[in-house]
Amino acid sequence: MDHTEFTSTLNEYSEFLLSHAYKFTNDEGDAKDLVQETLIKGMRFAEKFDKGTNLKGWLYVIMKNTFINEFRKNSRKKELITTDDKISSAQLMKMQQQITQQQHLQWKIYLKQWLR
Repeated sequence: MDHTEFTSTLNEYSEFLLSHAYKFTNDEGDAKDLVQETLIKGMRFAEKFDKGTNLKGWLYVIMKNTFINEFRKNSRKKELITTDDKISSAQLMKMQQQITQQQHLQWKIYLKQWLR
């Protein structure tokens, strides 16, 4: 399979990837970004794809791993708040709870997909 053929085949799976990406992210914009990143990685690592194997599955694994890595990276980020922001400790705790709840929801969505 040459590069042009491989690229056109990748594009055939974009709707499949988008529907699963939305289940991971629960956000249309983030899902589109995830699919775009997946297709870019698919093109970049095309030589590692074994001909005759499941391209759709290969792309799905790339997408899943990309999502997990991004989730981990975002989980480690800490927002720096300067004293100029004059935010109360109650507001800060509320923000932290919201972030934690969002991460928990994303993790539950990921686990549901993984266990299917």
